[in-house]
Amino acid sequence: MALIRCPECKQKVSTDCTICPKCGADIRKARARQQKSSRSALWVFLVFILICFTVAFLKKGASETASVKEDVAVIEDVSQYSIMSVDDLVGKLGEPASKESWTNKTTKGNFEVETYSYDINSNHYEFIIADNSVVRLTIYSDQSWNGKGNLFSFKNKKQIPSMFGIELSKDAKTKDNNLSYITSPVSARIAVFNVQDVDSKNKTFGFIKVTYSNNYFD
Repeated sequence: MALIRCPECKQKVSTDCTICPKCGADIRKARARQQKSSRSALWVFLVFILICFTVAFLKKGASETASVKEDVAVIEDVSQYSIMSVDDLVGKLGEPASKESWTNKTTKGNFEVETYSYDINSNHYEFIIADNSVVRLTIYSDQSWNGKGNLFSFKNKKQIPSMFGIELSKDAKTKDNNLSYITSPVSARIAVFNVQDVDSKNKTFGFIKVTYSNNYFD
């Protein structure tokens, strides 16, 4: 015969008893109420833990979103050059420092193009012109182009498009291999946004390549 404590008066009674000889409580009903109360308390505890994890997760997500959306210095609004005419480009930036005509050979065909080069704010800009319109822009940092000065720097890779005035569409997909950071499709005006010479440890990159039309490139 084993002894248990009465759930009501806490006195020791035999497990054979159905009624507590001390207080007259129904042992089985009292124990059932006690077990039900314990299960309820357990459920309340588990729900509390779940709420705590959910709140922590939401706070983390909000913090990361805020980090990405916080104001960043815009180096250049590259969207404005999308399929810009040569006349408009020269009207905006003046005559280029140099021009180069060449043939871009691709699997889609061979295209006669020109490169208009500009030096702006210590950075080097190269506009590829096809059919009298800007179809690609490459912007090199001073360090990447001249071997001196600075590289572009970032706090968070997800902020890099914002550094160039780009707002990604909901369909944008990014491939990140730690050396390059390529997003496509980007938006209605930009087909591919390509960040190269990425140093994830030092949070720098060398240059960006913005393709406005894929018709002239593989």
